[in-house]
Amino acid sequence: MKIKMVIFDLDGTLLNSTKEGMQNHQKLARELGIKIPTLELLKQDWGNSWLKLVDFLAQKCNWPEREKNAFIERYSQLSKSEMRYNFFPDAKKVLLELVEKGIKIVILSSRVRESKKVFSILNYLDFAGIDKKIFSFIQGAEDCKFLKPDHRVFSLIVEYAKEFSIFQDEMLYVGDTVKYDLVSADKFPIDFIGMVSGASEEKDFLQAGLPRLKIVKSLTEAKEIIEKF
Repeated sequence: MKIKMVIFDLDGTLLNSTKEGMQNHQKLARELGIKIPTLELLKQDWGNSWLKLVDFLAQKCNWPEREKNAFIERYSQLSKSEMRYNFFPDAKKVLLELVEKGIKIVILSSRVRESKKVFSILNYLDFAGIDKKIFSFIQGAEDCKFLKPDHRVFSLIVEYAKEFSIFQDEMLYVGDTVKYDLVSADKFPIDFIGMVSGASEEKDFLQAGLPRLKIVKSLTEAKEIIEKF
């Protein structure tokens, strides 16, 4: 079955934000004088919506409510300037090549689509010089009452796809985490490609049952698999 729609996670998949993002969370905790979360702890909930991630860190690190709120406020400010991330070098090329082949592309992210308080999906597209119009659908945290790993997070996209006579078995999801991306795709179900450019490693995807042939290191490799479907 030919793939007619590819759904991309944003952070760690299109946006090279995982390693530096984790380091920035540690850096800010250090500056605020609160307990610094370990990388292992950050990986446990990385991929969740950001406020839920901060709640998780606050609970595990025993941050008082005042310090947690200070962390949220300061990180939100810095996300617009010092703590911004770049798209992977091949992202724009891969996206445009898929569109040229007639494949519809979608973003599905737990990051907010549009916001004046934090750097949003649309802000990042503008920052990278990627025209948002190349995407058929952009879904952020505020657009659906369900968030990953709830498989119902795909519901709006599936309904949209029906307008173009694109069905579930003609769609594919590309993401970088087992806990939030692979789990939601498996539950839906929808075909999945795992990228080891973010929070989960190859061994994590293999342990979760994803075939090695569907685990890639780059968007270029993901595109090559998509073209073989």
